[in-house]
Amino acid sequence: MPHTALSRLNWDDSGFTVRDEQGNIDVTPFAQDEKFALFGHDLPDLPAAVSSLGCIYLPMEQFLSRTFSFPLQHRKHLDADMLGQELADVAGIDPEDWWLSWRSEKVEAGVAGLVFGLPKITQQAMQQQAIWQATPLLLVDGWERLNYWLDQVDKSEALAVIDADAQGVFFGLFQDGAWQGMRRLNTDMNDEEQSRNIAQEVIWSLQAMGMDMVHTQIIGRLTSALADQLPLAHATHQI
Repeated sequence: MPHTALSRLNWDDSGFTVRDEQGNIDVTPFAQDEKFALFGHDLPDLPAAVSSLGCIYLPMEQFLSRTFSFPLQHRKHLDADMLGQELADVAGIDPEDWWLSWRSEKVEAGVAGLVFGLPKITQQAMQQQAIWQATPLLLVDGWERLNYWLDQVDKSEALAVIDADAQGVFFGLFQDGAWQGMRRLNTDMNDEEQSRNIAQEVIWSLQAMGMDMVHTQIIGRLTSALADQLPLAHATHQI
């Protein structure tokens, strides 16, 4: 099989989806007994045709994810040591176990945002495989998908952003100039009962992040079950 340079690779619990530079998409499912997690020692084998990658999308639900807020004048003052100390103090998380990446916004009270943690054992496994090591961008899939919708609207309002697909739903709350949380829930969204149950759990999670059901605008890609339970849902992006 000839080697093809692939521009994007998405890894989730079901397998790999690859998209080459011409836009062709190929799906490689994991076998039923194969389970690969970011928290394990091993990485799954890439499809045989892959010789180089422009980016790899990693599953958000397998990352450590926490919100943060600091009374800083500039985002440039934020660093890994500060975030690591915050994780240790607030959540009892040992920062030595994690390779941290963060996204921040300048807000009225200082600097706020989300920090993601990739297990260092996984980082080490990536560094031992040539293709993984050479890939210039490792991206968090949920962050990319939710921010796509956020970029379409006025960010001065409180916004619950939802991006559903056949296997589940990404969602998060953007409020007071920064993300207040993000989450992924996996289920069969084509099953009507499961879709209704997930819709209720999405609401509870968004409320835990600080969503006001009466005043928060809902945008993104929704199932009919999600749209029915969210009174301010944007109606033009249902799936």
